[in-house]
Amino acid sequence: MSTIKAFEKELKDEYKKFKDDKNFKVSIQSEIELSNIHSKLTPYILDEKNENYPTSGDGRKKILAYTLLTLENRRLEERKINIFLIEELENHLHRSMQIALSYQIFSDEIFKYLFMTTHSSLIVSQMDEVNLIKLFKDDKVIGKSFVYRVPEDYKTLKQKLNQNLAEAIYADVVLLVEGPSEKILFERILKDKCERYESFGGYILEVDGINFNEYYRVLTALGIKVLVKTDNDLKKVKKTECNLLGVNRCQRLIGRKEIINLKDIDPIKWENDSNYIIERKKFVFSKYPKTIKKLKENNIYLSRVDLENDLYEVIPGIMDRLARSNNSSKNGIDYLQSAKLINMIELSKVISKNGIDKIYKHERFECLGVLVSLSCR
Repeated sequence: MSTIKAFEKELKDEYKKFKDDKNFKVSIQSEIELSNIHSKLTPYILDEKNENYPTSGDGRKKILAYTLLTLENRRLEERKINIFLIEELENHLHRSMQIALSYQIFSDEIFKYLFMTTHSSLIVSQMDEVNLIKLFKDDKVIGKSFVYRVPEDYKTLKQKLNQNLAEAIYADVVLLVEGPSEKILFERILKDKCERYESFGGYILEVDGINFNEYYRVLTALGIKVLVKTDNDLKKVKKTECNLLGVNRCQRLIGRKEIINLKDIDPIKWENDSNYIIERKKFVFSKYPKTIKKLKENNIYLSRVDLENDLYEVIPGIMDRLARSNNSSKNGIDYLQSAKLINMIELSKVISKNGIDKIYKHERFECLGVLVSLSCR
């Protein structure tokens, strides 16, 4: 019948908005006498030979149910406002189906008025222009909310920004770090100190090219405790001046005034002597003790120089031995920085329990102790 064929096509088109399966086909058959043209019909998905097979999996059933629901509501759009209330959309859906649903619910205009509860980071992975609400149970249930919009500067990095954020919003305590080297090292240390920190609500998020502020403002607004570990970067902005990039990055996070440029930089040494830059960073760190203390009070931990130099203050012998064992004439710092990720993995494999203890207890890595105390109570 032409009406049934047209309905099959509508059903197929609507389904593909949720999950665009290759060569997807659907057939509708009547298993009992029709009371009207659209009631008591059973949808079947067709295989490659156009033969029917039951849509018996929970995931398929749910997608077809959503398909029928949205198709019916799309027909009513002109006559009424559609409001959807959905609880735990992710139930019985594997990863690819959850991602497919995320694309659909955050892009289709029919879901403009959607109220949804979810435990899935995949379901919210494509979020934009949404009001996030995180619920807490203490003496009573309370909620923290934040209107989240993907910043214009990060539209092209939306996937990365959202995926990281979608994982972190379910944590109670989040440690923001510069990149994968920090995360690998810290996870190795936490394996000894609190292996199940994530199950207790802790999370390490590497910003890796995304501004710390983008994560910090969303997570703090949702009532999540945020810790920050970042490098003491300097950036030369004039011939004899450099910007306190690392310090000011931290200052902005807590709404404090930025510190003026460091003057009297020797341009020749800056260009030709890496030790001179390190010395200038150490000078900045020692020049502003009150600022460093204030940042710590807000759980923001600035390196004296950077990760590798911080480590060398604690375990110089282990780092130098690692370099020598790989036939390198470099010292431990230069060796780690020559291939940061690969060499950090190697260091994490050979580091001793004593080395782990030294790092964990050292003031340069105070953030780890705080993460454990807040999440592994």
